Amino acid sequence: MEAGRIGCSAGTGQASNAPLLGLRVLHVEDDRELASCIARVLRRYGIETKHAYDAREATAAIRDGSFDLALIDWRLSGTALGLEVAREVRQKCPSVGVVMLTGLSHLRHRVRALREVADDFLIKPVGSSELAARISAVARRCRETADRAEPSMSHGLLNVNLVSRIVLVGGRRVELQTKQYDLLVYLLHRRGHFVSGPELRDALWHSHHVPESSVIRVQLSLLRKALGEAGVLIETGVDGAGWCIRAT
Repeated sequence: MEAGRIGCSAGTGQASNAPLLGLRVLHVEDDRELASCIARVLRRYGIETKHAYDAREATAAIRDGSFDLALIDWRLSGTALGLEVAREVRQKCPSVGVVMLTGLSHLRHRVRALREVADDFLIKPVGSSELAARISAVARRCRETADRAEPSMSHGLLNVNLVSRIVLVGGRRVELQTKQYDLLVYLLHRRGHFVSGPELRDALWHSHHVPESSVIRVQLSLLRKALGEAGVLIETGVDGAGWCIRAT
């Protein structure tokens, strides 16, 4: 278990979570109390956290792959180093961001991690707002890099060109309004997972205009209609649990 504090109580005001809501973080940390503390902090910023408390649990979570970023403690119980887990993330989930967290201040650790696998390296104690901001920045850079490297997304009958914003259904081009296109891409990035109305509002409308839930429902209804036979891929959760594009 690694010593060190994290700024769990830093910042008592309301967190601004618009650019962060919906991010899924795999947190590898053997200190359960610290892991719980970080989960509470990140939840204030709309970040979902899944914990792995040792290398074995981390390997299982990496195999599942349903996360946008890995936050990994440098030292874990047993013989495994967090760096080894980070290498596994980089090998099996190359588009996922990796942030290392440690209570050790030695420069050689930071240099080694950054040279080998890490996208960022934080030293405890760290304030909650900085932790959330660093996670957001790494996740954003990784997503933008993935979009450039793979400028289109395909799912069933759907094909979306992320550069030209052209949407094809079974090879036929469909015209979407801007918000309908944004909703489609957001759901595709999170396919297989239900996304709530508040998450969609914060992620796609930001702070400029926050629509009523009915507006989102109408936009999704129009999106389904525009997609034609592919519209059935968009599912509505039970009791208003949100929406998702089902995995094929």
